Formats: sequence, structure tokens, C-alpha cells
Amino acid sequence: MSVFLHSAKIIEGPSPSQFALAATEGGVADFTLRLTLLSNGRLIPGWGVIHASLADMNPIPRDDMYHIRGGGWAIWYDPFHCDGIVDFYELY
Repeated sequence: MSVFLHSAKIIEGPSPSQFALAATEGGVADFTLRLTLLSNGRLIPGWGVIHASLADMNPIPRDDMYHIRGGGWAIWYDPFHCDGIVDFYELY
């Protein structure tokens, strides 16, 4: 079995207040992130969106980052800057 990894840059997400409100709803709120694909360190604009749930959110103690896991992907998100990275994993 091998893993193929794609990364995407988060270019739009919930504001800090929207994210805080979602996080206080018991961690079950969903939100949408707009992404740009990373290819060889370069951004490819207009790539797509991902719908994430806070059900699997883990706060990261440094830099106000949050780690959110989903089926085949992981998000590192900074709600203050509406910025972060999404890694997609494909198993073969």
C-alpha cells in the first residue's frame, strides 16, 4: 500500500467570529473552505471547496492553529488569518 499526497492552500474560510461560534456549538458545526491547489510549490487558482466538520477538531497549542481530520484529508487552519493548508491522502 502506498500513499499519494496532494496539498491545497486555504484561501477563504470562516471569519474568526464565525469559527468561534461554530466551535462553541459542540464541535458539530460544518463550514466551507475555498482552496487553491499547490503544485510544485506554486498555486493553481480556482481549484475548489471542501466542507469540513468541527466534530474531529483538535486545537493545536501554538499559533492558534486547529487540526481537523476527515476521510482522506487533514486541515491545518488558522481562523484569525483565514489561512491554512489541506493535505489529501489517496491510498493505493
